[in-house]
Amino acid sequence: MSLIILKVFNKYCSIRAAGAVAAVIVVVVVVVVVVVVVVVVVVVVAVAVGVVALVVVVVVVVVVVVVIITLQKKTKWN
Repeated sequence: MSLIILKVFNKYCSIRAAGAVAAVIVVVVVVVVVVVVVVVVVVVVAVAVGVVALVVVVVVVVVVVVVIITLQKKTKWN
């Protein structure tokens, strides 16, 4: 009788252990996926901000150059 109980108990424990291992694996996979998503989002945002900053710098440089050329032309005409 005690042998049967022991076998059932061992089987139950091994099932619980397998469940625990599965739970740990699921948690690890979820954490890895979340980390990858966060890294991708951060990289995309950084690239977007970099592109916007580059466009702003180019626009500012173009405006400054146009203003300088315009002022030089005005001073030459005067």
